[in-house]
Amino acid sequence: GGTELYITGSKFSNITDRSMVKCRFRSNNLTLKPVKQIPAYYKNSTTMMCVSPSGWKGGDSVFVDMTFNMVEYTPHNFTYKFFTIYDSFPKSGPTESMD
Repeated sequence: GGTELYITGSKFSNITDRSMVKCRFRSNNLTLKPVKQIPAYYKNSTTMMCVSPSGWKGGDSVFVDMTFNMVEYTPHNFTYKFFTIYDSFPKSGPTESMD
């Protein structure tokens, strides 16, 4: 978890109660994991952002839907796949600006 997902659309500035806007993460495979609802954050009139929740492991795939009223959800069933980073190179970088 912890990855920022950006959802683009239109007329997000027309949302009257932003506390009702959520992203729903639900499993799309045979493993039954609980549905998680995460607050969506308004970025601008065409972009909302949700942070992926913890609780899934690398390789797990979920549907991501949005709600603007906590009752109806977008019908798109966008898929997000969680990933795991096992190693990186280089292990560190400069500690000071090169300006």
